[in-house]
Amino acid sequence: MTAQRRGECGYALLAAVASIALLASLALMMLLASRGTIVMAAAETDQARLRAAADGGIALALQGLLQPDLRQRWAIDGKPRGVRFGDYDLAIAIVDERGKLPLNRLNRDQSAAMFSAFGLTGVDRDIAVDSFLDWRDQDDDTNPQGAEIDYYADKGIAPRNGPLRSVGELALIRGVGPAVAARIIPVATVDFGPKGDFDPRFASAVARRIMADQDDEADVPNGVTPRISAPVGDRDSLIDHPLTIIVEASIDGGRARTRRRLTVSLTGIDERPYLVLGGE
Repeated sequence: MTAQRRGECGYALLAAVASIALLASLALMMLLASRGTIVMAAAETDQARLRAAADGGIALALQGLLQPDLRQRWAIDGKPRGVRFGDYDLAIAIVDERGKLPLNRLNRDQSAAMFSAFGLTGVDRDIAVDSFLDWRDQDDDTNPQGAEIDYYADKGIAPRNGPLRSVGELALIRGVGPAVAARIIPVATVDFGPKGDFDPRFASAVARRIMADQDDEADVPNGVTPRISAPVGDRDSLIDHPLTIIVEASIDGGRARTRRRLTVSLTGIDERPYLVLGGE
C-alpha cells in the first residue's frame, strides 16, 4: 500500500471516529435531556400528589371543626397537628383570624402600639403610623409624617387608599419595610370579617396587649373600633368567625413539600356548615 493510500485510510478512520464521537455526544445529550424531562415530570407528579394530600388535610380539619361533640372538635390554637395521610406527612393548624391584629381596623393608638411592640420607636414609629394610616384612608391628604402617592411614585408603588388586601402590603409602606413587616405578619390579618370583635381566646400575648389599648375617638375606617370580647367556653360561639386552616404536606422526610391555606367561616347550618372566604 502506497503512502498516499495509507494517508487516505488514516483520514477515513479519523473521520469515522469523529462521527462516532459526535453521535455518542448527541446520544448522551438526548439521554440527559430525557432524564431531565423525567426528573421534571416526577417533580410535577410529586407536587400534584402533595397538593391532593394537602387538600385531604383541609378536609380532615373541616371534619374536625364540625364534630358535634365539643370534646372531639379540633383545637383552634395555631399549633400543628401531625397526621399521616397515606404516604404523606401532614402538619395541620387552625387559627382564629379574630385572634389576630385586624390591620384594617386598628386605630391610631393601636397602630402605634403595634409598631412599638415590633421594634419601632420615636420618629421612626411616628413615620410608620402616619404612613400606615395614609395607606388605608381614601384621601390623598398626607398625615404630618406620612406618605401618599407622591412619595411612592418613583418606587412604582400605588398606595392602596383603602383596606389592605394582604398582610404582605405592610412591607410596602413607608417606615415599615420588609423586616418589621415580617415580624408583624404572623399575628396580623386582613381576613377579620365584616363584623365582630377581637377575640382574645386564641390570640398571642402581643396581640392581646396591643388590642387592650382602645380609643373610641380614633380615626378608624367606617367608624368601627374593635372591642375585646369576654371569653366564652362554647365553641359554637365561633360561628361567623373567619378560621384559617394551614396544611403543610411533605413526603420522604421532607424531600418535597407544599403548603395550603384556606380561610372559612362556620355557619351553624347543617345544609351548608361552612363558607369559603379565601385561600391559596
